[in-house]
Amino acid sequence: MSNHRVRIFAMVVTGTLLLGGCTSMKSKDRALLLNDALFQYASAMRWGHINTANSYLRAPDGTPLAGNETFRDDIRVTGYKVLSQAPVDEHHIQVEARLEYMSEQTGRINVVEENQRWWYDPDARRWFMDGRLPEVVLAR
Repeated sequence: MSNHRVRIFAMVVTGTLLLGGCTSMKSKDRALLLNDALFQYASAMRWGHINTANSYLRAPDGTPLAGNETFRDDIRVTGYKVLSQAPVDEHHIQVEARLEYMSEQTGRINVVEENQRWWYDPDARRWFMDGRLPEVVLAR
């Protein structure tokens, strides 16, 4: 091979590796942002910050899904744990989560598991949940 062809080959290989690295970095960045979003959502649920929890509720077309909901006064969220994450594609993930809450009327800890659909908005560089807050914590 001539010296010119070797250079071109080396540039193509280097470019391919760099593009692959960029894709990998984007995936890692999205994964970190997802973990942060899940943590912030869990904290909002745990501490009763409904506005923060609502800020994560958005349809894939960008429409906010939160209404005028308020948390029930007689319910305290005692835990929120992500049980599993299953990627659907690079911008969507299915999350199974467990919400533990206590009813002040009974003093009992109850558990509800929910399947959540999270999606990534590349323009906002943020993850959103396509759904609503769990019914058990909302005032009626």
